[in-house]
Amino acid sequence: MYMMPPCSPPQGSSSPFVYAEGVFSNEQLNWILQYTEGMELHSGGTVEYKENYRKSSVCTLENGQELGWLFNAVGDVAHKLNSSYYRFNLSVLDTIEYVVYNGDEDGRYDWHHDYNEGLSPSRKLTIVIQLSDPSEYEGGQLELFPEIQIPKQKGLFAMFPSFAYHRVTPVLSGTRKVLVAWIWGPPFS
Repeated sequence: MYMMPPCSPPQGSSSPFVYAEGVFSNEQLNWILQYTEGMELHSGGTVEYKENYRKSSVCTLENGQELGWLFNAVGDVAHKLNSSYYRFNLSVLDTIEYVVYNGDEDGRYDWHHDYNEGLSPSRKLTIVIQLSDPSEYEGGQLELFPEIQIPKQKGLFAMFPSFAYHRVTPVLSGTRKVLVAWIWGPPFS
């Protein structure tokens, strides 16, 4: 678990997403890929009333000795971006998911949001870190409603409010690999 420091109040943002480049070196990204290679993945789940709503494989990464550096880096960058753009009241980053979208399985995730209204704490910020090189797959575009494309760039750290509708378009070939994390905080007032 990474406890979020208090946020300083600068300008705010009207941008649907913010991002940082160069957060992780190629060596660190490759280490993450090697670390997750042997992990047991399970279905990302589907919404029962919608067939083919989500097709992905996931595993949860827990904060601990081996991954403490990763959680610290994600938490630090999220704090800086939040302080500069959103200024949400945040409390904790507890887990990170490793997510795989396979072209052979029509990997996708239809329009959805990550905000869990009414629960305390609530998911407030969604983070997606691109692990795959864009040359390794076709399709699999991360989009915010109404089709704002987040760049496909290995290592890109993208962050947006969890209440924003977003999707991953079908992967047509190859494999898209990402880390997904959520920053929690008290419900919006």
